[in-house]
Amino acid sequence: MTTCPAHWEADALAVDDKVALERGRIALRDGVLLPWIELGRAPTREETAERLHVDQAAADALLATLEACGHTIARGLLRAPESDLIAVAWPLSNLPTGIVATVDGGKPVSARCAVDALGISAMLGKRVVVDATTLDTREAVRVVVDGTTVVNAAPADLVVFRGKSCDEMQFFSSTGGVDRWKAKQGATGGETFTLSQAVEHGAGVFAPLTAGLAPSDVAVASLSKATPEHVPPWEPVDEAFRGCEGACGSRAQSEEAGVVDQAASAAKLGDRVYCPVSGVVVTVGSDTAKRSHDGRTFYFCCESCAAWFDANAAKVLRVRSRA
Repeated sequence: MTTCPAHWEADALAVDDKVALERGRIALRDGVLLPWIELGRAPTREETAERLHVDQAAADALLATLEACGHTIARGLLRAPESDLIAVAWPLSNLPTGIVATVDGGKPVSARCAVDALGISAMLGKRVVVDATTLDTREAVRVVVDGTTVVNAAPADLVVFRGKSCDEMQFFSSTGGVDRWKAKQGATGGETFTLSQAVEHGAGVFAPLTAGLAPSDVAVASLSKATPEHVPPWEPVDEAFRGCEGACGSRAQSEEAGVVDQAASAAKLGDRVYCPVSGVVVTVGSDTAKRSHDGRTFYFCCESCAAWFDANAAKVLRVRSRA
């Protein structure tokens, strides 16, 4: 069963597998959201594979990860019942919601709710025009957003109410309009945002989905690089991360006699070991960076490598294993 590489701990998102999470974020942006905006609809699984330049099996695996995240952390996607078709990929909806977002250079698409629509610009780094109607007075709404800035908005007193569900995260003509609607509906609780507050909130939710990703051509190319079955202990686990680049140890070109491969054997003070992340050789001392994992202690050439292990322990141990 496919699982999401992250989970919620209280109000914070905890990462279980950083590499898998980054691959999922690339797949979401470049294989789902960007083609969706170009097409004006959710892409098919075949279109996602084509956009990511991977075979169908690899694309389906990435989509399965995104679906698992959709169910567990409300980030990723959800499919239509008994179908491969994408119904939702936060912040977009493949069903009409009455809230339409047009990203600069793209076709109109439906957003799940007002807050979602207002966060798209910060997520994709492009100007977005949002068209909707106020829930209380049925007036036409048009908001132009650039990043976290409201460029233009009508009606002038427009606000956004954040209720219990996306159906209640809607535009209203004014704060008074929200109060009258709540009284009529017998609704309690919720929060009323000014338009600027709603944009900031939407950006805070959705900008992290793409923050820090490489440009699309570079990011997509990284997906086609398969993770090797086994990486020798003297080579770096990930070519994109070499820790301290060997500055705090020596790099071997092949296996050295007497150096402990920590994937196979436990190490102790005074041993010469391969750093599990960078592969450089260091001598274990009292101040050597170390981590405990599944009842074992692993030693690293530097704290940067130890921190990388924290986020990618499963990958490190998998590719270091000689089994």
